[in-house]
Amino acid sequence: MKFIKLFERFLQENYSAGEHPNFGMPSLYEMPSGLSKNKVYIIRLTLLCENGIYALVDYPQLEKIYKALNLNLISSKISWYTNKIYEKGRGRSAEQQDISNRYFLKVLTEEKEWNIEVVAESEREQFPYYVYFSGGQDSSTLIKKLEDLSKSCKVCGEDPSVTDTTPSGIKCSLGSEQFVTFDPNMEMGISNIVFPDSEGNPLDPDSTGERGYYMRFDSLSGFCFSASPGYDIGDRYWAKWPELDKKNSIIFNILSYKPDLVEVKERLKRESTARNFLDHIFAYLIDIEAPHYLISEISEILNKDDFEIQTLDYYYLDIDEFQKRILSFEPLKTSAYPDFKNATHRIALPGDKKLVDAILEKLPKNYKEIYLGLDSLDSKIIDKLIKKNGWGNSDAEEYKNKVLKYYIYLIGDKSPTLGKLKLYDEELPTDKEDFVKETQCRLDYGIYKSVTLEYINSLSPIELYLDMFFSK
Repeated sequence: MKFIKLFERFLQENYSAGEHPNFGMPSLYEMPSGLSKNKVYIIRLTLLCENGIYALVDYPQLEKIYKALNLNLISSKISWYTNKIYEKGRGRSAEQQDISNRYFLKVLTEEKEWNIEVVAESEREQFPYYVYFSGGQDSSTLIKKLEDLSKSCKVCGEDPSVTDTTPSGIKCSLGSEQFVTFDPNMEMGISNIVFPDSEGNPLDPDSTGERGYYMRFDSLSGFCFSASPGYDIGDRYWAKWPELDKKNSIIFNILSYKPDLVEVKERLKRESTARNFLDHIFAYLIDIEAPHYLISEISEILNKDDFEIQTLDYYYLDIDEFQKRILSFEPLKTSAYPDFKNATHRIALPGDKKLVDAILEKLPKNYKEIYLGLDSLDSKIIDKLIKKNGWGNSDAEEYKNKVLKYYIYLIGDKSPTLGKLKLYDEELPTDKEDFVKETQCRLDYGIYKSVTLEYINSLSPIELYLDMFFSK
């Protein structure tokens, strides 16, 4: 309780050395002993109880993953610490503050969101590698055989596989009951289920029916065996886990650390006690003998006055979506024009103001211009839209009336605003949905597709309109 009282007092005062709750963390991740640079490994990476990845890695990649895990761990704890130290705790009772403080200390010093295990090893040979993953329907005899095989892996299972999901204390060990073993050329013939399948489709966990399966690795790559659709770790790359079947670099993007540290740096710009605060954190990292390269990379962001994250300039503005009103169902009658404002979407446009002005100047401004443009449009252009948007056997006239004239987009009355997207890894998010999350733009034009003045000038107003809103 004495510590809690000191902590409450501290939150009401300026930061000063010696009057602060200790910054602390769980122990850093350490690679298992006995690893060989001449072998490849299957690792299981899990995030709490809901998300899990298997990956085939070599020794250099495994080193890089452990480094990424530690950077992710340290940065997330610094972020937690910063938020707690500089929050004011206003509007909370003493009991609420006490609970908050205890939860904070537990998360800071005990919890690791990520868990890593080495679950299988093999001599470094030529691709492909075939790996068997056990299923709930495997016989007890097979399970015993797989269990014996797993014991021959000298480094497997050295890291803990159980996570305590604070504060509830629910124990979970996602994937820990699954046996994994290399089986060159599928010599054991345990299963006839192989991924990727004959058509090149990656693993669909729901399709196995709890049966065991083989995974063929044609490269150092991986797959997600468990992903909670409702779980958001605040990182734009988690949605890209299907690409693991092509490359393990997605793992390093998932284990990002720069967003946390950049947020901390920006917050500390407003605090007069930032220098003492950072000195306290780095003194801790030095005291626990954190590897120099970890301290150096974190210091590169937090201690450098001239550190700047690269950004992408873009313009955004509101676009109103209208649809026709249904006047009656039997028979179906609708309003003559889409006069019901269904939604307003923010759209992102290129960072070049000349391009933005050219786009907005050329776009149709009202119903009449859009309808006249659609009626004069070559049906072949509409046929291409039908094919691209998956409208099956619809003909051009039907698609025009049921879609293009049923929903329309009109520019709002506000001028475009310049926005800046942070590029933590110095490149544009690879998925449009990720871009949408970070910019709050529901639509984009000219961000992922190169748009030039020549291209805009080559289109008629209605073609530009369709290119923006219906060529998705």
